[in-house]
Amino acid sequence: QALQKALAEREKQVGVRESSVDLKGIELLAAKQQLGKVVAEKTTVKTLEQQLLMKQESLSEREIALRSKEDELKKASERAQRLIERSDKQMNELVDKESAVLQREKSLVEKEAELKNAVATIDNQLAEALRVKSAVSDREKQYLSLTEATRTKMAGMTTKEQEVERKMSALGRREESIKDLEKRLKAEQDQMNSKLRTLLEKEKDLKAEEAKVAVKQAELESMEREMLVTVDEVERVRHEPSPEPDSSYKALEVKEKHLREKEQEMKSRLYQREKDLEQREHALQTHLRKDLDEMETEVETEVVEEKVKTGIERLDDLLLGGMPFSSNVLFVGPPFIGKETAMLLFVAEGLKKGIPAIIVTTSRPPHEIAMDMAPILPTFMEFEQLGLVHWVDASGLAQDSAPRRNSVKVNSADDFVGMSKALEATAKTVMASGRKYFRLAYLSLSMSITSADEKRSLQFVQEMSSRVRQARSVAVYAVERGMHTDQQLGSLQAQMTGAIHFKTEKQKTLLSVEGVCDAQTRTWVDYRHTNKALMIGAFSLERIR
Repeated sequence: QALQKALAEREKQVGVRESSVDLKGIELLAAKQQLGKVVAEKTTVKTLEQQLLMKQESLSEREIALRSKEDELKKASERAQRLIERSDKQMNELVDKESAVLQREKSLVEKEAELKNAVATIDNQLAEALRVKSAVSDREKQYLSLTEATRTKMAGMTTKEQEVERKMSALGRREESIKDLEKRLKAEQDQMNSKLRTLLEKEKDLKAEEAKVAVKQAELESMEREMLVTVDEVERVRHEPSPEPDSSYKALEVKEKHLREKEQEMKSRLYQREKDLEQREHALQTHLRKDLDEMETEVETEVVEEKVKTGIERLDDLLLGGMPFSSNVLFVGPPFIGKETAMLLFVAEGLKKGIPAIIVTTSRPPHEIAMDMAPILPTFMEFEQLGLVHWVDASGLAQDSAPRRNSVKVNSADDFVGMSKALEATAKTVMASGRKYFRLAYLSLSMSITSADEKRSLQFVQEMSSRVRQARSVAVYAVERGMHTDQQLGSLQAQMTGAIHFKTEKQKTLLSVEGVCDAQTRTWVDYRHTNKALMIGAFSLERIR
């Protein structure tokens, strides 16, 4: 009985210990799995701590359950005493179980040693977890400081974005107002052109009337001389002695009276005509002064902005307002690509504002250039009559019509001495007229420099560009691509402010700006052209972006 008691007691302890060991093994495995995630992040550590606390609570609850089970086992042992008779039969089984329990106890001892090692490992992992936790807290502080700095930067960026949006909206409004202003300016220019045409027609009518008045005045003078002769005859007849007046004498008196009345009537008509002519001339001068004042205002605007309009609105947008004063710009491209049209539009834009134009032609006579100008500026002939167009004709071709006004002939396109003298004299004449500046178009520079020595050509180009800069004027030069090497083009461009290049690619015509001034983009931009306009397509606003 004592042995059975001892065995039962031992069996109970072994069962309790085995169950606690199994529970601890399960818990240690779970804790080991959860502790492996502690290193990853702070939230996992916190979760693991909570789980460990929960495990501790569950262990305490299980210990309580085990104690209750111990009480139950005590009760069961009391019941076992009543079942001693039946335990004899189970003695052999208990002996077998004891040997199994001993083996199990041995394995449990081994497991306990393993568990101790595992606990030591867990302790090390807990220490590592604490270190990681401290590192995570440091990282959290750094994150908070970085978050605060990021918030500050985000607030600054938001403010900057709002400022940029405000500036962009203001820029959009300004572009719209500029476009409206340009439309109004274009309408005013059209009105000015029509007014100028009207004024020129009136001037022609006035000259015709003056010619008529001169003719009538000559007629009146001849009539007056005839009348004086008649009066002298009448006086002579009157002073002749006559015994008594006859019918012929009375007829002469009547004729004399009639002639005097006619003379008085003619004088009054002539006086009235002179008054009318003076009034019309005064009105014409007033209108002319008004138009000239408007032109002067536009020129003053260009002077204030320090940029001149090119006559192509989209090209002005591309150049951020136009070409700067003292610019020398090459228009480089193959023939018939629209660069000549662009140059003539540049000249026409200046003439509309009363700015003189110097046109150097080396390949065609002036009357052909004037024919090309007609679709672009229908009043070109009137501007030429006003003395605003000056020609330097180095084409060496005969004129089909009478010589043009303000035209200087040069022997040939490569006569650099003659060209320099002609340009110098023409520039002095233009600036002596009180103009702010002049616009020069050289059609084409290639004809002058291909047949001459390269050194002399570059010296001539340098002197000409320097003369334009000194006069604070603007000049454009046509250069034919294919007639020069890349090295020659580079040498030419080095003497200039910049260049606008033209080319064709895949049935498209493209242009790009090099130098000149700040530009919206330096990439190739597509365009279309006719004999009177050049339309530039869309381009990306790199400067704004």
